[in-house]
Amino acid sequence: MTRRSKHRKAPGASPAAHPADGLALLGLSAGDAVRWRARPGAHWQTGTVVRRERDGSVAVTDGRGSTRSLVVARLEVAVTGARGARGWEPLAERSGRAEQLRLL
Repeated sequence: MTRRSKHRKAPGASPAAHPADGLALLGLSAGDAVRWRARPGAHWQTGTVVRRERDGSVAVTDGRGSTRSLVVARLEVAVTGARGARGWEPLAERSGRAEQLRLL
């Protein structure tokens, strides 16, 4: 009797299943700096964007190299202000703006 592996890939689990424009819809690209909190009041953790997951979350890699999937509402994206200062913007706001620009 042969054993089946529990960790088989789904038939559609190929790189093509994760379209490259999934991040573009949010106004992101792979390698963008992001930050998040594990819970309200906790310290900010920083990482980089890896890809968009099937469920709509964003896969990020933290400073230790661990990859995790976070919902859009928990992420903030690094931005540069009008005078060159660095700041953070909620990803939900950026994705809303990117969606409006795409409609024009």
